[in-house]
Amino acid sequence: MNEQSPHEPSRRRVLRATAGAAGTGLALGALGAPPAGAATPATPATPAADPAAVGRRRLGATMAGVPFERRSTVRVGIVGYGNRGAGMIGHFLSLPGVRVNAVCDPVRDKAERAAAAVTAAGQPAPAVYANGEHDYENL
Repeated sequence: MNEQSPHEPSRRRVLRATAGAAGTGLALGALGAPPAGAATPATPATPAADPAAVGRRRLGATMAGVPFERRSTVRVGIVGYGNRGAGMIGHFLSLPGVRVNAVCDPVRDKAERAAAAVTAAGQPAPAVYANGEHDYENL
C-alpha cells in the first residue's frame, strides 16, 4: 500500500469532503423550501384601474404600485433617533417637498434632539412621541 502524508489529499478524503459539503447544501436548501405539495404565495397582481380598488387593503401585499393622490408636500414621521434614524432625518430634511411632522423615540432626550434638528433646518416643530416603547402606535 502506498503511504501518504496526512496533509496530502487522497481520492478518499476529497470524495468524503465533497459528499459532506453537498449534503450540507441540500439540508440547508431544504430548510428554506416549502413542504412538497404546499401552496406557494402568489405575487400580488398590479392593482386594477378601477378607482374603487384604490385604497382597498390587500393582506400580505405592499403598497408598491398602488396609485395614490399626488401631494405637493410629503409628510413623514421618524421612529427611532439612533444611528439610522439620525441619518435618515438629515436626508429627509435635505429633500425639497418633504416635511418631518413627527419624531418618536422611547428616550425623551433623543426625541427632543430629533425635534431640534427639524426646527434647526427651518421646518415647523414636529410632534414629539416619547412616552415609552409603544408610543409609536400613537403617531
